Amino acid sequence: MRITTRSRYALRMMVQLARHYRQGPVSLTQVARDQQVSSKYLSQLVLPLRRTGLIEAQSGTHGGYLLARPPRRITVRQVVEIFEPVATPAPCVGNKRHCGRWRHCPSRPVWSDLGARIGSFLESITLQDLAHGES
Repeated sequence: MRITTRSRYALRMMVQLARHYRQGPVSLTQVARDQQVSSKYLSQLVLPLRRTGLIEAQSGTHGGYLLARPPRRITVRQVVEIFEPVATPAPCVGNKRHCGRWRHCPSRPVWSDLGARIGSFLESITLQDLAHGES
């Protein structure tokens, strides 16, 4: 299983916002500079993060982005699942249409269990954990 660049960069951005929680908004330019990612690329990640209610935008001279709720209430899973289905390591997990042997497949339980474990692991880590190096 491979986590995409979009998820990795979004998580890095979210951790930076968590480190600045309650200190005001952080500009996209600042995040791009600190994370060594182009601001153009980060701007593509902002809309999905806003749409799902994880971040808010503040306009104006000192505007930027901030977390919509405390970092202890945002998990890595919530961030990553915006960009990809984390808990589905194989196409047959969760969608019977991908395989005619779905009901009788001896390996499907392995992939299903793996997906559940990955999901649980990512759910157990919050932005606060990452922002303060506790993970």
